[in-house]
Amino acid sequence: MAQVLHHATSAKDDADLGSEIRAVLEAEGGIEALGVKLQSVTNYHDNNYLPLLWPIHAVNRIALLRLLDQLDIASSTQDSRLLIAFDLVRKLPLSRQKHILGIVDIGFASQRWQDFVCVKDGNDTVLDHRSLEVCVLIHMANAFQSGDLFVRDSGAFADYREQLLPWSECEERLAGYSDAVGLASNGADFVVALRKRLESESRKVDSGFPANSELSIDLKGVPHLVRQSAQPIPAGMAIFEKNLRSRMPERHLLDVLKRAHHWTPFTRHFGPLSGSDPKIDDATRRYLFTVFGYGCNMGASQTAKHAPDGINRKMLLRLNSQHITVATLEAALCDVINECARFELPHYWGQRNVAIADGTQMELRENNLLAERHIRYGGHGAIA
Repeated sequence: MAQVLHHATSAKDDADLGSEIRAVLEAEGGIEALGVKLQSVTNYHDNNYLPLLWPIHAVNRIALLRLLDQLDIASSTQDSRLLIAFDLVRKLPLSRQKHILGIVDIGFASQRWQDFVCVKDGNDTVLDHRSLEVCVLIHMANAFQSGDLFVRDSGAFADYREQLLPWSECEERLAGYSDAVGLASNGADFVVALRKRLESESRKVDSGFPANSELSIDLKGVPHLVRQSAQPIPAGMAIFEKNLRSRMPERHLLDVLKRAHHWTPFTRHFGPLSGSDPKIDDATRRYLFTVFGYGCNMGASQTAKHAPDGINRKMLLRLNSQHITVATLEAALCDVINECARFELPHYWGQRNVAIADGTQMELRENNLLAERHIRYGGHGAIA
């Protein structure tokens, strides 16, 4: 673009400008290559990652489609649109056909995916071959995770319904379970009770709606909640925080690591793969910075930026790759856990051979048998 602007200011007439611009475009790879780069930049600015998926998928698409052909895939739901679309995709793995007539229902995909897959070819709406293939395979991966699709005779991706208790066993426990949770034990009474509960709640909402300043409904019938205002600080909160901080002073992670190493010199497990003693100055200090940097997922570069002199990126990379292994990390972890088990508090948490750690939340799809809504993180997922 800078070169085009330069020629536009110096060209004498339109004919010279056109030839100079064409020469610039050809020198940069041609119009088609520049169009691909422009599309990528546009996608980044629009926060649209969908067009960027095909180059990643194209590398292994044939092997992936051949693998899926060998699997006996079935649906655990009555919706078979995804499998029908997959049958169409795997029939055209080597086809150079750019567009496919809209003969397949892609209602299983979100509206964003549908707008991406469906394109205009003149007056007709057709399906882009590449976009459809990526869309189908990504939704199949999601369906395998959620249990909507399963592979017969597999282990991790078998039909979850076959792992459920048979109804004959469930029926024996139904009465006791219903009494415990306060629900009806038969379908008719359950529906009646649920309808009464919903009607009661709806009447309560309707009666309080005119005076409700936090809920509004627009002309399209869409409800909107008003942002809640800040609640007043309870009396005595300042004194409570002061006492809490006095009993639980702030601790830095490096201080915690240093103190843990004082009681459990776990860095003794680290060292060269040959088994010899490390030939580096102040090895313990450098090992602790390595554990801190990689344990916090900062990496060598960020850790070195915030570390004192003597701790650099190359040193951290070398220690992590040549002095620390999975086996030595497990041995160091064992030392810390065994020392922690000596205290009285962990015994109230359960058995001594169990350690508890609060880690990072791993986001999972809501339509997943393993996903739970975590009360602390406020989202569906699992704790690493």
